[in-house]
Amino acid sequence: MSEQPAAQSRFFKDPLSPWAAILTCSAVAIIPASFAVSGATFGVIGRLMRDDLELDSIEFSVISSIYFVPLALLPVFAGRLVDRHGLRGIATVVVLLGGLATLSFALSASLLAAAGSRLAIGVAAAFGMPMFGVVTARMLTARGVTLAMGVITALFGVAGYVGSIAGDSALRKGDWREPMWIVPVVTLPIAAFVWWCLRSPSLQQSRSASAPQQTGFVSAIVQLFAIREVRSSVMVAFAVGGVFWSFGGAWNALVARVVWRLPPEEWGAVCGAFHIGMGVAAPLLALWAARVGTRVPIRITTGLAFLTLCVWLFSPIQLNALVSQAVVGLLGASASVLAINVASALRCVPVASAGICAGLLSCAATLGGLLLLVLPPLTTLVPESTPLYRTYFCGAAIAALLGLAHLSSYGSSSGGVSKSPEPKSCAG
Repeated sequence: MSEQPAAQSRFFKDPLSPWAAILTCSAVAIIPASFAVSGATFGVIGRLMRDDLELDSIEFSVISSIYFVPLALLPVFAGRLVDRHGLRGIATVVVLLGGLATLSFALSASLLAAAGSRLAIGVAAAFGMPMFGVVTARMLTARGVTLAMGVITALFGVAGYVGSIAGDSALRKGDWREPMWIVPVVTLPIAAFVWWCLRSPSLQQSRSASAPQQTGFVSAIVQLFAIREVRSSVMVAFAVGGVFWSFGGAWNALVARVVWRLPPEEWGAVCGAFHIGMGVAAPLLALWAARVGTRVPIRITTGLAFLTLCVWLFSPIQLNALVSQAVVGLLGASASVLAINVASALRCVPVASAGICAGLLSCAATLGGLLLLVLPPLTTLVPESTPLYRTYFCGAAIAALLGLAHLSSYGSSSGGVSKSPEPKSCAG
């Protein structure tokens, strides 16, 4: 029997077909990345859409936040569904639903149509990370999962940057609908690619005797929370995921406008810097974590996120456009900890529970984002408060949340990288 290359045996469960594993993981990664494009675009062109549809602040807040409702509630159920019934059919339907919903949003002419379309996009996006968690857990080793999570986070950064640039172009043209056509145009090719790539029998049903269908849904959640690493990862996902969803779009534009009074033509570049930072840092962080384990990288990056956010919100020195982009880029780089945070949890659970575990972390991250997005409108109810005061108040709450996430990372026991293909424990 001929020896397989060491690099393949370390990262792929089946070293005979590494390219098949890469192609399959790529097909699933495209799905949430495509939604990240429209999400980042919305963060830039939101005010333009608000003016066009003549929405007040509460109505616009409904459209902004309703996207996160299914993302906050459905990923756990989506993960269980994929764990039990496989990927191919579900992934293809998700792509088509997301494309049609984005097309509907681009054609919206009323609050009801825009809100309903955004809700449908959120339903499709809720399946993204659970599906990616399942495909990586079934096809890659623990080290491979860590690297794959870094790559998909980098892809989110690239997609977010594309969305930010498209939104910036829309601002200049005064047409918020144009960039929303990006996702519908590529929907059918992506659906065909996904259907072709996800034909492996191993992706159609759970391969483990300990499959989650043998236990109740609540019992499966309780079993996950019994693992200390999962509990710590949920807290990190809630805080840093909140920063990703909010500062990856609307919040950075808000801070640039209210705190630093940057001109509108700079808002797109500032928002784009966040995604560039995440895109560059994510694979580097994943490579580091694949070598030394996830514990130290998670602690360092959550601490960096806390410090960078404080500078971006509360710096006593005036930040110009260039410095703002640098600070926001560093914040995006620190938010890339989400990649290894998911990998850290997945390596601690059975392969048959990968979908529900990834869904749990996705729920936590989105709940954090939903909280941070509804904070500013809620603070408008405070009498005699200025936009600057409200931004500072919300910023202090966000910084405190990141501080708690950093402290919770010290509960992590992942001191090294498991070499087991189906890890059920992460004792360091």
